[in-house]
Amino acid sequence: MHHGSARTIAAKAISSPKARSARFAALAAVALALYVTLGAAVSWRPPTPFDLAGQAFLGHGLRLAYVAYRSGLFSTYAILCVLTIVAAIRLPRWRGRAAFTIGALLLTWVISDRFKEFFHRPRPDHWLLVHETSASYSSGHAALGLSFYGLWALIIWLSDLPLAVRAVAAAALFGWDAVIDWSRLAMGAHFPTDIVGGWLLATAVVCGLRAATLVVEAKPARLE
Repeated sequence: MHHGSARTIAAKAISSPKARSARFAALAAVALALYVTLGAAVSWRPPTPFDLAGQAFLGHGLRLAYVAYRSGLFSTYAILCVLTIVAAIRLPRWRGRAAFTIGALLLTWVISDRFKEFFHRPRPDHWLLVHETSASYSSGHAALGLSFYGLWALIIWLSDLPLAVRAVAAAALFGWDAVIDWSRLAMGAHFPTDIVGGWLLATAVVCGLRAATLVVEAKPARLE
């Protein structure tokens, strides 16, 4: 066998759906392990110095923080999902991506709520504007923001749209996701480790879901 042929076969094996699925599954497992480890480390003990440092953001830019907070609520995501479905109907090539982002959002929502109940970390005492009563770890706003706004930023950046469109849209979406995370500290709703935990959970869910979809894609179509 020629060396060129061997390299071609190896490259195809590495880029095959099964191989890519295994890599995404590994990333999901690592992110989930880090998420659980962090939750166990911070949820049942006093705030760490890193968490206390988050108070530096408290009370700043509350008008923008409140808008960002509202953009991470169920009502807002419901509207965005409807708009995503309408856009996908008109743009067939984007239907798979639209279905994936909506699925990632819903799955992240359900899993986040279950983990909140498990870790049951108390919220900070110094809340502003809105008194949120669910558990603190991890931040649902951070997890959902990354699994929707952040995921759309990545999808658009990797698409075949013109570079200028990709750059502006991805930067705007990812930037807004960062604003949502900042709003959690400005309103005193979360500790910094809650936000980090939200990122880890969203990463685990998105990577795990992508691993599953690649497995489905790898299955040969049945002949009728």
